[in-house]
Amino acid sequence: MAVPERQQTELLEFVRPAAGTVLAARELHLVTLRLRNFKGITDFVLQADGGNLDIYGDNATGKTTLFDAFTWLLFDKDSSSRKEFEIKTLGPDGQPTHGLEHEVEGTFSLSERTITLRKVYSEQWTKQRGSAQKVFTGHATEYFVDGVPVRKQDYEARIASIIDERTFRLLSDPAFFNEQLHWQERRKVLLQVCGDISDDDVIASDSKLAPLTEILGGRSLDDHRKVLAATKTRVNKELEQIPVRISEVQRGLPEASDTAKAEKDLAAARAARQRKLDEKATLAAGGEAGQKRVRLAEVEAQILQVENETRKNHAAKLSIKRQEQMMAESTLANAEHAVDRLITALGDTRERAGRMDTELDELRSKFRAAAAEEFTYTDETVCPTCGQGLPAEMVAEARAKTEAHFNACKAETLAKLDKDGKALRARKDEVDAEIRRLDEQLAAARAGFPALQENVTRLKAEVEALERAQLDFGPAHARLVAERDALKASLAAAAAAPDTSAIDAEIRALDERVAAAEREISQAQQRSQGLARIDELAAEEKRLAAEYERLEHELYLTEAFVRAKVRLLTDRINSRFKLARFKLFNVLVNGAVEECCETLYEGVPYSTALNRGARLNVGLDIINTLAEHYGFSAPVWIDNAEAVTRLIPLKSQLIRLVVSEPDKTLKVVKEAK
Repeated sequence: MAVPERQQTELLEFVRPAAGTVLAARELHLVTLRLRNFKGITDFVLQADGGNLDIYGDNATGKTTLFDAFTWLLFDKDSSSRKEFEIKTLGPDGQPTHGLEHEVEGTFSLSERTITLRKVYSEQWTKQRGSAQKVFTGHATEYFVDGVPVRKQDYEARIASIIDERTFRLLSDPAFFNEQLHWQERRKVLLQVCGDISDDDVIASDSKLAPLTEILGGRSLDDHRKVLAATKTRVNKELEQIPVRISEVQRGLPEASDTAKAEKDLAAARAARQRKLDEKATLAAGGEAGQKRVRLAEVEAQILQVENETRKNHAAKLSIKRQEQMMAESTLANAEHAVDRLITALGDTRERAGRMDTELDELRSKFRAAAAEEFTYTDETVCPTCGQGLPAEMVAEARAKTEAHFNACKAETLAKLDKDGKALRARKDEVDAEIRRLDEQLAAARAGFPALQENVTRLKAEVEALERAQLDFGPAHARLVAERDALKASLAAAAAAPDTSAIDAEIRALDERVAAAEREISQAQQRSQGLARIDELAAEEKRLAAEYERLEHELYLTEAFVRAKVRLLTDRINSRFKLARFKLFNVLVNGAVEECCETLYEGVPYSTALNRGARLNVGLDIINTLAEHYGFSAPVWIDNAEAVTRLIPLKSQLIRLVVSEPDKTLKVVKEAK
C-alpha cells in the first residue's frame, strides 16, 4: 500500500522519536546496482558490497546516470527529484531508441538482511484490428521485490516500510536540508531532533525573569506582549492628554489675588458707605421735607442693599453651576477613558479567544486524523536470504510487534492531543469568562453614558442661562423703587432740598468699591476650585506615568525572556552538531525578535557566501546527527566530489562521483577496509 500523502508531508512523523531519543540503529547499504538500457548506459553493474566507493569518469561517462538510476529505482525520480526525465537511450539524432526494456536492479542490506528491488520500464506496442503493423500505445513499468512481481502500490509500500522518501533525502543528500527544505521545515526538524525549550526552563535560567510567571498569569508570551503594546498605546495617549487638560484649566483661571485684603476692603467700604448714608440723612433731616429726605435715603439704601444681595447671590449661584459643569465634564471624560480601556482590553481578549478557537480546531483535526489512522502491514512470508517460507508463528509475531508499536504510538499521540486540548479548553474557558466580565463592565459603563452626557448638556445650558439672565430683584425691590420715585417727586415739588450731590458721589464710589471687592472674592473662589482640579489631573498624570513605567518593565522582561530562550535553544541545538551552527532568531530594529533558521559555518551563512567544500561538509555533519537521531543511515551520494579535497568522517555509506578526464569509461574504486 502506498504511503498516504499526509505522512509524506509530515516527514518527521514517520518514526515518531521523542526529542533527544536515539533509536536502535538500522543501516541501509547498497550491495549492487545493475543498469540495462538506462539513459546512456547499455549494461553496467556497480558492485559496492555495502562499502564506500569512489567512481571516476570523464564528463558524460554516466556517473550521474548511476545516481539517477538509484533514485529512480526507489522513488521514481532522478537525482534532482524530477519525476519527468528521459530514461530511454537517445540516438545521435536525439531521438530515443525504441523497442528496448529499461531496467534497474538494486540489492541492499538492511540490518543483516538483504532485499532486491527491480524495475523494468518498456514500451507497449499493439496491433490494431485491420492493421498489419503494431502501433505504440504507451509505456508500462513492472515491479519486483526479491524477484517476485508485485503491484506498484505494494512495491512503494515495501520501500515506505523501510523509510519514506523525504526522510531518505534528508539522510542521503547533503544539500537537501539546506537547499530543498523551507526554513520553517528546517526549524521543525531541529526542534524535533534537539527538543524545544519550555517557558519554565527559560524563566528558571535567570532569576531576574522570575516575576514573569505571575505577570503572564497563564497567558502566552506573545499574547502578553500584544496586550502590553495596546495598553502602552492607551496609557501614552492619556498621558499626552493630561497637559492639554491642565492647560485648559489654567487658561480659565482668574488672576491671583489677596483674598484677605479683598475681604478687609469689602468690610471697610460697607462701613464707610453706611457712614455716608447716615451723614446724608442728618443733612436732610428737618420738618416734613426732612422726614421725606430721611425716608428717601433709607429707601435708596434698602434698594441698593437688595440689588447688592441679589447680585451676590447670582454670582454665587453662577460659580456653583460652573463648578458643577466642570466636575460633570471631568466625570464624562473619565467615563469615556474607562470605556476606551475596556474596549481595548475586550478586543485583545477576543482576539486571544479567536486564536485559541483556531488552535482547538487544529487539535481536533489532528485528533480525528490520528484516531482514524489504521494499521497497515504486508506480511513477509519468505526469508529474503534463503528464499524459504518463514514459520507462521514468526510471521504472526512480526505482525503483532509491529501492530503493538503502531498502537502504542497512536495511543501516545491521542493522549497527548487530548491533554493539550483539555489544557487549551481550560484556558479558553478562563478567557471566555474574562470576555463576559469585560462585556458586562462595558455595558454598564455605556449604560451610564446618556445620563452623564445629559447632565453635562443640562449644566452647560444652565450656566449659559445664568450668564444671560436679567437680574430679578423681586417685588420688594419694585415697591421700594416705587416709593423712592414717589418721594423724589414729592420733594421736587417742595422747597429745594439741601445739596447732597457730593455725598451721593461718595456713596456711588463706595458702591463701586463694594462690588469690586465682591468680584475679587468670587474670582478667588473660582481660582481655588481650578487649582484643585489641576492637582487632581497632576495626580492622574503621576499614576499613569507609574503604570507606563510598569509596562515598560514588563516589556523589558519579555524581551529578556526571548533573548534567554534564543540563547538556550541555540546552544542546545548547536551542541548536537560538530560543524553546523544555526541562527534561529533575527533581532529586529525595535529590539524584538522573529523566528528564522539559517545554517552557519564559522559565522558564514550557508545561503550566501559559503564555498562548496564547506557546504558539503556542513551537509554531512547534519546527516550524521539526523542519522543518529532517527537510528537509520542510508547511502550518501556526492556528485562532483572532486571539488572537495577533504570530507568529514561519515557514519553512512559514501559514494563519491569524481570527474576524471583520463577515465573515458567508469572506474570504480572501493575504499580499503
